[in-house]
Amino acid sequence: MSRTGHSAKTSETISQMGTEAEDWGVCDFTVRTETRDLMLPCKCGECRGNGYTYDYYTTEADYTGPRTDMTVYSIDEMWEAAGLPSTKEMGFTGYTRDENGEYEGDTRWNVLKNRDRQLVGSIGFRSLGQWPCRNCANGRRQFNRRTGIYASNSTGYVRKMHYDVMCNVHYAAWPSATDFTSRYHGADCEACNKNNIKTGTYPVLAQRADGTHAGMWVGNACVHKFGFKKFKTTDDQAKSWYNQASNKRGDLIVDLYVRGYATTSAVHTTDDDN
Repeated sequence: MSRTGHSAKTSETISQMGTEAEDWGVCDFTVRTETRDLMLPCKCGECRGNGYTYDYYTTEADYTGPRTDMTVYSIDEMWEAAGLPSTKEMGFTGYTRDENGEYEGDTRWNVLKNRDRQLVGSIGFRSLGQWPCRNCANGRRQFNRRTGIYASNSTGYVRKMHYDVMCNVHYAAWPSATDFTSRYHGADCEACNKNNIKTGTYPVLAQRADGTHAGMWVGNACVHKFGFKKFKTTDDQAKSWYNQASNKRGDLIVDLYVRGYATTSAVHTTDDDN
């Protein structure tokens, strides 16, 4: 891949550091196995990772009125608004069968799966069909052509704390006397000065013609512009794990990249302090 796709800001940073684009590569790593407590995405239990559900309803008045004023109800919120017991109060337990082989809460199950619209209509409600899941909504709003209104988009994932996650922790192995002289030193991306990067930052290393080294931490987009494959983020690794069949998952293991500037000569590598 050509390394000529840099922005003018990055090109100027590279030049000011006394390097050329071709001098740069991804820094080597020291990798250690550690356990960490991490906030990671997992599949939303409400929509089972689909990002939408059929379990939302609105009143007949809202459905036929101005769409911008529509109020959306979950099935239990609908029962509550209609003064009826919730699925939980009715003992609804999903697919569990009773002693006669019938589904428990069968009537509520049919409504939950959007099969008995007559019952919903009898209490003054209308099913919205496929609707963005509110449990994993990410705040962005998307136009729904069928209903004619904007609704919060959803991702299919929610974040929760995962304890004692096995991690391959990558520490940048900066060569001795590497200098970090980027004009944007300390920014998330020290090449282009972009901050608030959510996909992580990664170390790139240059070797000049005189053998000296320069280093920077850059964002994933700039890693790609330097001519290298993007790193898979921790969140994407967790999502990939959840997307596997449950019988193939095994333990959750992720790669982490720890930002730091310690050079190899500054790292203590022996137990002998004498």
